[in-house]
Amino acid sequence: MASGVRAGLADVNGKPHYFQGYDYNHADEADEYSVWPASDAAVELEREQWARYDELDLLLKQYRQVPDDARRLVGEVRFDAGARHRAEGVDYWFRWRPSRRDRR
Repeated sequence: MASGVRAGLADVNGKPHYFQGYDYNHADEADEYSVWPASDAAVELEREQWARYDELDLLLKQYRQVPDDARRLVGEVRFDAGARHRAEGVDYWFRWRPSRRDRR
């Protein structure tokens, strides 16, 4: 599975550009990306999205702390062919089974 930054906004010669990475390969020193200019309107929308993300992330922080009585399960993740981020949910599902370390 890919790791690292694969898509987003970046400064290219002093101007904001979108970028999208091709297949990630740990053996390569550098990866190839599609890169195209981002309009001022798009940059403003991206900034607004991050401002809201930071605000919501702060509000959710208390709920994301692992409680002392949390279960330990083994999860097998699978991805579907849908869009990565969508209103009705994410593009993956888990099959869960107890871990040997699960206390229940």
